[in-house]
Amino acid sequence: MITDTLPGRPRAVKIGIAAAVVLAGLYLAAIPWSPLRIVPALVLLGAAIGLRNGHAWSGYGGALFLAARWAGGLVAMARFDAAGAAWAAAAVVTALIGGVAYLLFRAGRVLAENGPNGDGSDWPPCFFWLPKFSEPL
Repeated sequence: MITDTLPGRPRAVKIGIAAAVVLAGLYLAAIPWSPLRIVPALVLLGAAIGLRNGHAWSGYGGALFLAARWAGGLVAMARFDAAGAAWAAAAVVTALIGGVAYLLFRAGRVLAENGPNGDGSDWPPCFFWLPKFSEPL
């Protein structure tokens, strides 16, 4: 019995692609109520396409984007004293976004391990460019 539809693509990558597409679909469905939901939808669709094409940084970027959006929302809730906000809803959103971010990160990590070197060497560009962003203007 064949369980792998695409022999060259690891299971974690397929799950990451599916998670990105499903969450992008949810963001697209929310556009009538909040038109700015198009931005995360496009980012997640871009991450799914990048993962499909075998780019590990698409998984890392999608996970980082979701983590930044989640952290910003949590800080905004704490900063503006959202006492009336349903913290149970925040916990559900945290679990959903955190789960998808983990799946995207895991997909990127698997692609990095299966890259041309096989040693996860997709990380060095991050450390090369980090000092460039921390320099004063």
